[in-house]
Amino acid sequence: MNRCPSSRTNRGVTLLELLVVVAVLAVLMGLLLPALAQAKARSKSVQCLSQLRQLGLGLQMYSESDSLGRLPPDPRGDNAPAWVMNLTPYLGSVDGIRLCPADPLREARRQWKRTSYVRNEYTAREHSAEDPLPPTAVGPDGRSLIINPSSLRVANYRRPSETFLAFEVSNQGVLFPPVDLNAIPVPAFDDHTHPDTWIFGWAHVLADIDPYRHGRSANYLFADGHVAAVPAAVLRERIERGENFAALPE
Repeated sequence: MNRCPSSRTNRGVTLLELLVVVAVLAVLMGLLLPALAQAKARSKSVQCLSQLRQLGLGLQMYSESDSLGRLPPDPRGDNAPAWVMNLTPYLGSVDGIRLCPADPLREARRQWKRTSYVRNEYTAREHSAEDPLPPTAVGPDGRSLIINPSSLRVANYRRPSETFLAFEVSNQGVLFPPVDLNAIPVPAFDDHTHPDTWIFGWAHVLADIDPYRHGRSANYLFADGHVAAVPAAVLRERIERGENFAALPE
């Protein structure tokens, strides 16, 4: 029997069809890549929050030990260790929690045993209104700044849920101690804030902390032990209306 020839003929993919496939793939990539980037950023923020919780637990254990309810003072000096090193008796090695995964200077801070989390100076030193220190000092450009009271004693915090203990550190700080500028990024040694200068504007806040570390917000540790992501816009509004959010709430 003679077979009828098939009416279907083999043909290759046309250039138009190939271009359509490429265009569809490009659209899909355009939709997926931002979603993947956002998921990765959220993952880093969640890890950062977890690390701050652990550091908060270490601070709590420190204050409840033989320190009589006091937080560890901020170590000062050219070769002083980062404040997180005070917590090793309670947390063990802090190497796994002292660096935020979203910190662009994390490797430099790792090398020099620093941290991505900067202490609030008002909860890292002692100074009250009764101290003999002058209530004012000279700030940037010769302007006077007010020295706000500070305390290491947790019992002195009237509103601990609103009292900042630690921020995510800025990448714009001052070189300290002095090292080779070609080898180490300038702000890699920052360890505490200078919030007395924040009354001079948002730029002074940014010199100490990075409120945009996770996009439009950053993570913060509070005196009651909770951690939270706070939008940068909220903090900037407080500064612009003359409120120093680092100061101990009355």
